[in-house]
Amino acid sequence: MTNPFSTYAQNTINGAGKGDQVAMLLNRAAQHMQTMKTHIDASEYEASNKASEKATDIVVGLMGWLSKDIPEAQSVVATLENYYLMLLDLISKACIRNDISLCDSAIKSMNDMAAMWRQIERQFTQPNGTFDESQVSAAI
Repeated sequence: MTNPFSTYAQNTINGAGKGDQVAMLLNRAAQHMQTMKTHIDASEYEASNKASEKATDIVVGLMGWLSKDIPEAQSVVATLENYYLMLLDLISKACIRNDISLCDSAIKSMNDMAAMWRQIERQFTQPNGTFDESQVSAAI
């Protein structure tokens, strides 16, 4: 028997727009950073490292999805790439230093960026449910 929650969660992801999907991933990465904080606080450094790896995997995945072959999007792509590199640096330093304040910085940044992506999704979704990507580059 299929777990109803799993089915609901999968349908939510499948039905989400691109901006919402990015937001969900950033929120998930922030959750891994929160887990990392908990493990650092408990001096469970191996578990902390595993949580940082999960957050890192999500950020690297987001970087891999950037469309570098669309000329109109190059400035946005460069900005997002720099942002993701900054996040990777924060995650790495938090892990190496076991620094909760760096975890907090990464969590805040990820949650703020997720909120921005949700706003973009709402702002640029057309009445027919399609997403007008051409307008996003101009707005950002």
